[in-house]
Amino acid sequence: GHLHPAVRLNGAGRQSTTLPCFYFGVDYGVLPAFGEFTGTALVRPAAGERVFVVAGQSIIEKSVV
Repeated sequence: GHLHPAVRLNGAGRQSTTLPCFYFGVDYGVLPAFGEFTGTALVRPAAGERVFVVAGQSIIEKSVV
């Protein structure tokens, strides 16, 4: 199988949103899907991995803590 990576971003109060992301480890990279009917799989990046969130027309690197 395969997955379409996404991350959940939390805001003020109980606000949160799930957005597709590019997910890179030391030896691999996983690309997001943008189709209307594709699902997403939440990823929890570890130290050394990089995540780039797709927010509208912007791509933003999310820090991994």
